[in-house]
Amino acid sequence: MNTDKLRGVCILVVGFIAITIYTLQLILNPQPINIPMVTVPKGTFLMTYTIQNTGQSRKIQKQIILDSFDIGAYEISVEEWLPCVKADVCPPVYQQQNIHGSITHISFSDAQKYIAWINSVQSTYTYRLPTEEEWFYAALAGSEFIESSDYSFSNDFKQKEKRSRGHFGANKWGLYDTVGPVWEWTTTCWHASEAQILTSSPSSTKKCGIRIAAGEERAHVPFFIKDPFAGGCSVSTTPSHLGFRLVREHRA
Repeated sequence: MNTDKLRGVCILVVGFIAITIYTLQLILNPQPINIPMVTVPKGTFLMTYTIQNTGQSRKIQKQIILDSFDIGAYEISVEEWLPCVKADVCPPVYQQQNIHGSITHISFSDAQKYIAWINSVQSTYTYRLPTEEEWFYAALAGSEFIESSDYSFSNDFKQKEKRSRGHFGANKWGLYDTVGPVWEWTTTCWHASEAQILTSSPSSTKKCGIRIAAGEERAHVPFFIKDPFAGGCSVSTTPSHLGFRLVREHRA
């Protein structure tokens, strides 16, 4: 073998070894994923709920105390969703969506798949959905939330066209698009009674079939499982204005 061929073989071998080492480093020491975050200060705020009973509505209040936490400055985008699709964990993007826009048509189960994936590919943080209380506290920058009895979960999206992330601006704490057309999943289970609302823990993530989606208002939304064998009564097409943002915590 002449000198030039030998040099070429050596370059290929060294290159292969370097790529192999780099790949192993990524597997053994996964890097943090860069999802823009906002640190929300600890504080106390009021949530005022509307209780419907025999055709009449009344208001009840609950004081919420929260520690500081990190929450996404934006909703998860199509661009951030695609690596999970390529990993064959998340479902494909439904219909044609702006690569720079928020991912929508997302069921609660879809969001959980993304969270499982993102927690598996990096080791620095743990990601999860916010609770209802965390979401409204951050979205309203600590101001009181007052639930209206006159809103439409289905019509709100139709009145606002989806745009690239950030189009609808940020609040004073730096959260974008909380008044945009996308409603966001939370971990909070829907409770119909006053007693359940007043005694439920903000950190509760128990299993339930109906969760709270947060936007300019709050709505109770079923899972929208797409598999008829697993979904039962929740089988349906996910509404086109459901997405999510994440809370980030340091791993212990």
